[in-house]
Amino acid sequence: MRPINLTVLKRPRNMVLTGTALIMIILILSTVVMTPKEYELFPFYLPWDDAEDTATSVKSWVSNWNRTIERVYIGEDGHLYVNNRRIKFFGVNIAGDAIFPRKEDAEKIAKRLAKLGVNLVRIHGLDAEWEAVNIFGGYKAKDTRHFDPEYLDRFDYFVAKLKENGIYISIGLLVARKFRTADGLPPQVEKMDRKDQHALIFIDPQIRELYKEFAYKLLMHRNPYTGMTYAEDPVVAFVEIVNEMGAWFWYLLTDLVSRLPSIYKEMLKEKWNEYLRARFGSIEDVLKAWGIKDIKAPVITSDLYWKSPQFIREAWIDFLWHLEAETFMEIYNFLKHEVGCKALIVATTCRFSPLNIVSKFDVVDAHAYWQHPKFPGTPWDPQNWYVLNEPMVNHPTESTIVRLASYRVYGKPFTVSEYDHPNPNMYGPEGTLILAIYAALQDWDGIIYFTYGELDDWDSRRLRRYFDIDQNPVKMALMVPAYMIYMRGDVRPANEYIVAELPISIEQRLLRDFKYADAMDVGFTPEMALIHRIAVITASSPSPYGEIKGPSEVILSQSVKMGVIESDTGEIIWDVSKEDRGIIIVNTNRTIALVGFIGKKSFDFGSIIIEVEDTILDGWGIVTLITKEDEDFNNWSRMLLIATGYVINKGMTIRDYETKEVLAIGSTKMRELGGLRGKKITCFFQWGKIGDWGEGPTLVEGLKATIMIRTDKEIEVWALDNVGKRVTKVPVLTKGEYKVFEIDPKYRTIWYEIIVKE
Repeated sequence: MRPINLTVLKRPRNMVLTGTALIMIILILSTVVMTPKEYELFPFYLPWDDAEDTATSVKSWVSNWNRTIERVYIGEDGHLYVNNRRIKFFGVNIAGDAIFPRKEDAEKIAKRLAKLGVNLVRIHGLDAEWEAVNIFGGYKAKDTRHFDPEYLDRFDYFVAKLKENGIYISIGLLVARKFRTADGLPPQVEKMDRKDQHALIFIDPQIRELYKEFAYKLLMHRNPYTGMTYAEDPVVAFVEIVNEMGAWFWYLLTDLVSRLPSIYKEMLKEKWNEYLRARFGSIEDVLKAWGIKDIKAPVITSDLYWKSPQFIREAWIDFLWHLEAETFMEIYNFLKHEVGCKALIVATTCRFSPLNIVSKFDVVDAHAYWQHPKFPGTPWDPQNWYVLNEPMVNHPTESTIVRLASYRVYGKPFTVSEYDHPNPNMYGPEGTLILAIYAALQDWDGIIYFTYGELDDWDSRRLRRYFDIDQNPVKMALMVPAYMIYMRGDVRPANEYIVAELPISIEQRLLRDFKYADAMDVGFTPEMALIHRIAVITASSPSPYGEIKGPSEVILSQSVKMGVIESDTGEIIWDVSKEDRGIIIVNTNRTIALVGFIGKKSFDFGSIIIEVEDTILDGWGIVTLITKEDEDFNNWSRMLLIATGYVINKGMTIRDYETKEVLAIGSTKMRELGGLRGKKITCFFQWGKIGDWGEGPTLVEGLKATIMIRTDKEIEVWALDNVGKRVTKVPVLTKGEYKVFEIDPKYRTIWYEIIVKE
């Protein structure tokens, strides 16, 4: 579509409009202006058990398809290796009951994941306390100290099938376990929230022993289908000590101290007083200087914290910091030396634990969500929540990418083990590509999307809830170009590496003010994370090697100030020069990607021109184009084109959170939805019921666009079905030196194969 020329129609000089005629013209014009444009969506889903080797299989676009499972280790450069070659991880989380698929399903799931290029599954929530199926036998199990034979067997079989398909696993040892009195604990523990219980690992030896018992039983268990224990099996790439947990975060930031049952409050008080005695020599002198009349120093709630003198606040932060570091190190040594775990160990997640602590361990890990669901009342209330319907492409400096880059530690492997732009955010699919694009630029070591699957509902063909990705056909289809960008290396790492030191002293000073310390506190600006590789140096970082710069040496170009942020490789542009019309453009030899408000625009990549028409979300959409690994856009035989926009369930009801007004209902004919950007939206449901989420199959928006390819060869273009087979031939015209074709929703697909005729 060429740029539209707007012509103003002028009234002839002698023409006189009567009042009635003028009113009629106004009414006609008003009707034209006020009638929203209607868009066509069509049913489209990706089969849960698809393993066919077609054009939509990652395998068909890469030269070397090595899926051999070998021991993962850390190289001298701080990256991950197997058998002297660099390895990166591209994965999904499988959580809760989905970890235990029936045996007849396990192999199908593994093969589908392999087709999409997945080489790691993060096992998240073996111990999920709310599930009818978990490692203990479900929430009705009598205790959490014994494994259920059936579900352990299902897990073993699933892991074996993942391994057969070249897929590693990461195991979380404490994610969602709910300790009980039946585990031998005092009755007060039953009244605690499970995350509050997990924070007891820092102060209660009994909780720590129960944790170690679980870890030993699981990791020393011999999988009958692989013949190896989980401690020795190279399929286990990572073991995570505890999910999203830290002493500073939980005891101070969430004010756990004020919620602790008396028995645990006394445990904390004893440790606190031991610390004060060791640091200051006399509790009496501390209390006197503090102005407190007692024989022991009280534990500190958030309220008491701000009323306490500076030296007490400093001591409390230092106490929590060392309590956390020492606990994690004790468990690390237990796993490595007593259990003999050969996997790499992750302590916990950044933001929950200071960078100078998490970087003591093998791998630094982070989580991020764009517009995570908000629960103004009770946490996880399915009737009272919302997401902000906002695209991240309009907010580069506030993006998840900047936040994640701020956590990267120099010389240490860095992974993002949870990532999503949750449903029903209408712009959610952009997250799949944006994470891959900037993970490649930053040269991170692993990205793992959240979350995949639900037990016995693998073929739902509908978005189930906030975080489901496996039945989102757009997010899953975009895994293919995401793989090429990140795993195949189509987007190169940034040329320049910018680092700055984050000393423990600065970190603790910021923690005292309830501020998590990261790269933005030591001289970086958000824009730097979108241009160069960035990292902080902690006490555990190796000595710098190669050419590096400090943040003060970085000079941002004038274009950045105008809203055009270009990577130092020149391959990525994040353009927000027009307000609320953000676009990310990826231009490499083998991959082109357009993400954001691309409607009614033309993009000239030299040998390829892409002209996109308007979309249901006011021009927002995604277009990607890839070639084979050993080819490029100047010399190619095959290409895969993906062009898509909105996805919704049939009958899915989107409501305004504040008024409960219905804003949209999923249908094959829908009016433009761009006006809903920035609104708080919700979809009511009840656990185990569909509610406002509607039914399958999912409905997707196929973009209208014109593709022009400069070539003197004859080409064919095929619309592909939902497993990637050729269905309909798309007409191709020759216009000068270009071959031209149009994609359209009438083809009922979001992906197309382009081939050179032999």
